[in-house]
Amino acid sequence: MNYTSRVSLGNTLAQRLKEFRGKGAIVVCLEESSLLTCLTIASQIHAYVYPLLFEPIYSQDSMHQPLGAYDQDGELCPIPGTHVSESDLTPEMRSMLKHLHGPAVETVMNEKQKFGMELDKSTLNGRDVILAVDILTSVIPVIVARKLLSEIAPKSVTAVAGNATLETAQLLRLTAARTEILDVISGITFDPNHYFEDRDGYSTDQQHTLTRNIASYWQ
Repeated sequence: MNYTSRVSLGNTLAQRLKEFRGKGAIVVCLEESSLLTCLTIASQIHAYVYPLLFEPIYSQDSMHQPLGAYDQDGELCPIPGTHVSESDLTPEMRSMLKHLHGPAVETVMNEKQKFGMELDKSTLNGRDVILAVDILTSVIPVIVARKLLSEIAPKSVTAVAGNATLETAQLLRLTAARTEILDVISGITFDPNHYFEDRDGYSTDQQHTLTRNIASYWQ
């Protein structure tokens, strides 16, 4: 499904979340490309935005084979079935992950600085958590989100998405108590921007600033 813009998509998804309006919910943005969608949802339901920061890692043999990601704490979030968990690492895998760890964590820390805000996961405790994304074609953001959720005690977990692939849609449904996906992609996937007729009205830096400021706006 194609959309006019990320703002229009955010407004559509916000309509599915009206019961959270004014209740201090937190919209967890699963991918940076979805920030404008998440900001629009947050503005409609008077919520906060928590950017999920991570850096994907791929097999050194193939850039098309994702192994998982390092999260904002520099901890590994492996994709199930990739055999990169600590318990079954081969010496070669340990060496590869050690090589990938430093650059990946540095990238995440640089992204954290761009937002200029404290990303304390404990702020999600006791809150209605809304996992939100516009176009989801990789399981990695959901894997990272699942690790985050395992470390907190949210009041509820809801997931909303514009388009998602069959695999990511299934994982989202296993992650949240309630899931709203407008369309499931069953064929070829494209770059996220392909699904929007209009370009974003805000630059990435402006979206970072809006994410930081919206936290204080509803206080």
